[in-house]
Amino acid sequence: MYARRRLGRPRSGELRRVPGIPGGECLQRRVYVTSSDAGHVLAFDSDTGDRLWTSKDRADGALVASPVVLDGRVYVCSSNGNVYAFSR
Repeated sequence: MYARRRLGRPRSGELRRVPGIPGGECLQRRVYVTSSDAGHVLAFDSDTGDRLWTSKDRADGALVASPVVLDGRVYVCSSNGNVYAFSR
């Protein structure tokens, strides 16, 4: 379930921070996403939506950026400033 909250128009010079959820990475018909607070990376089949893979290990801290897939590994950044590499 998704929810939207109307923030209204900001006043002149006012900045607003809106929480977001990192996007996913799509490679070879797989979509890689993070479970944000749980610290896991998951892969889903882009055609069926079936879960194909979940990382065995988890990152410390919330995963705050979209995963990057490179050379057989999935890289993610956490809120504690670390970068983690998971084998897929």
